[in-house]
Amino acid sequence: MGEQARIGIIGCGIIGKGGHLRRYLNNPDAKVVAVADIKEDRAKEAAEMAGGAAWYTDYHELLRREDVQGVSICTPHPLHAEPAIAAANAGKAILCEKPMCLTVKEANAMIEAVKRNKVKFQMGYQTHFSPSMQTTKKLI
Repeated sequence: MGEQARIGIIGCGIIGKGGHLRRYLNNPDAKVVAVADIKEDRAKEAAEMAGGAAWYTDYHELLRREDVQGVSICTPHPLHAEPAIAAANAGKAILCEKPMCLTVKEANAMIEAVKRNKVKFQMGYQTHFSPSMQTTKKLI
C-alpha cells in the first residue's frame, strides 16, 4: 500500500456520510482527515465515524488545511458550484456528486477554476457501474 490520499468531505448528509465516507473508510488508500457541514451535529457525527477527523461548520476552514489533498462535494446539488470553485482555488482535487450544478454559467465557472488551478475534477456517476445499470445497458 502506498501513501493514503487525505480527503475532506463537504456535506455530511445522507450522500456524504452514508455514501462517500463509508466508502473511504473501506478504502485502504484513502483517509478522511476533515469533514464540514453547516449542521454541527452532522459534522461531529461524521468526524467521529471517520475515526476522529477534524470537523467544521464552514467548509472554507477545511479547504485551508494543507493536509487535505482532495475533497468530496456532497452538498445538496444546488450548492455544488461554490464549494467546488473554492476547492479548485485552494488547489484540491475534487470529486463532485451529480448533478454538477444547476446552470451552464455555474458549470463554466467550475471548469474555469479547475483549469486555472490545474486540479483534478471528477463527477460521481457511480450508478453507471452498478449491476442494475450494466444489465440494463446489455438489454438495450
